[in-house]
Amino acid sequence: YVQIIQDGSNNTTDSAKAGIQLLVEKDFSNTNMAHIIKPAVCILKDIKMPDTSSGDGGETSVTWDPRDLNTIEGESWFVTLADPIFTLEPGAYEISFSTPVLISDNCQSRLWDVSNGAAVGYSSQGYSAAAYWSSVENLFNTTVTIGASTQYRVETIAQTVSAYGYGYRSDEIVSVYTQVKIRKLK
Repeated sequence: YVQIIQDGSNNTTDSAKAGIQLLVEKDFSNTNMAHIIKPAVCILKDIKMPDTSSGDGGETSVTWDPRDLNTIEGESWFVTLADPIFTLEPGAYEISFSTPVLISDNCQSRLWDVSNGAAVGYSSQGYSAAAYWSSVENLFNTTVTIGASTQYRVETIAQTVSAYGYGYRSDEIVSVYTQVKIRKLK
């Protein structure tokens, strides 16, 4: 109930009061979804068995090479995966990824729009000294809104090619290399 108090009333139980009654009903039409704000989240990963590195960092240096993505986790109803390409259905998305790079000197990763043949954006640039077996994680974040199904892949470019450029293997446990997080916003 909503109560209206006229000027001069003291809001006590014995004062004159007027009331308005409101009827509230649930909207079952599914057209007004503002009350449901829960983005679906999908994680794509490059997972390798023990004693398997992620990749060699390309055939030659200074070439954009696709990163492996072979595992899908979470809510995946809006994405399909065919290594190394993933396809998103129409909508708005927040996309972030992490790509490990080992002994490559200068390196960078990007999100490539395969359907339209263009870069969506570039990761932070990294440097992993080839002389010292150092590694770096290239990090990336963006939002995209697409009106049609669109194919994407993650690519990395490195100044120096190495046998373990995209991640060095673990001899005992499963290794996780490239990881992509996709949040469907609408």
